[in-house]
Amino acid sequence: SVPVWLIILSDQLGIVALVSHYLTN
Repeated sequence: SVPVWLIILSDQLGIVALVSHYLTN
């Protein structure tokens, strides 16, 4: 099973990536 913190961390990174992607455009 996958640790909860890993899911939260990956989710946070995904959000940051999306925000930075939209800001750079």
